[in-house]
Amino acid sequence: GIENNSVYTICNGDLCAVVHTCPAKPYISENKEQVIGWVKAHQKVIDAAYAVFGTVIPFSFDVIIKGENSEQLVKNWLSSEEEELKKKIQRIKGKQEFGVKIFLAEQDVTRVIMQSNKEIKVLEEEIKIAKKGAAYFHKQRIQTIIKKEIEKYVELYFKEFYKKIKQVTEEVRIEKMKKRDALIMVLNVSILVKTEHVPVLANMLDYIHKKQGFSVEFTGPWPPYSFTS
Repeated sequence: GIENNSVYTICNGDLCAVVHTCPAKPYISENKEQVIGWVKAHQKVIDAAYAVFGTVIPFSFDVIIKGENSEQLVKNWLSSEEEELKKKIQRIKGKQEFGVKIFLAEQDVTRVIMQSNKEIKVLEEEIKIAKKGAAYFHKQRIQTIIKKEIEKYVELYFKEFYKKIKQVTEEVRIEKMKKRDALIMVLNVSILVKTEHVPVLANMLDYIHKKQGFSVEFTGPWPPYSFTS
């Protein structure tokens, strides 16, 4: 465990909590490498627990139980939350969490819009003969059209890819959309997948990744934090 503390289980019935003894205060340090080491140790314990038990409800780093008899507090918690904990275990049993991000190259989609949009073609012709002020407003109008058309593309592709992913996953959680340099984010999701369906999902995402203008980030498997909170 963290700082080489021995990890053990506290059990109540057929539920066990994986713990180690520590001071009743948060892990705080100005040393970034030390904090990274703590988090890695925490993750290592989760991975080891998965290897032993098969299904684990992961807790975030730095969850500390404080009290005179902390072990009994854990047992009491396992007892009081037994029904809810077993529901969560059943929810994630035999499944893995992955992250999927799909991007579209802004340059590629802009080129398609410029070549296919009739209003932009008209404005481009008018720019050639327009005075400086009018030409500026025409250019601004073109940028507005491109922005709106990109939004349509994003919505269209989001629906298409979300539907495909949904077909081979158990649960999908939509995450925040973020632009990255010259890439437009089309989809950002956390997904819960049955282990046997992972190859099918991977092949599907690989097909999308190879499409002109698209790129896919497929990360995991992760502890199912997104589906047990």
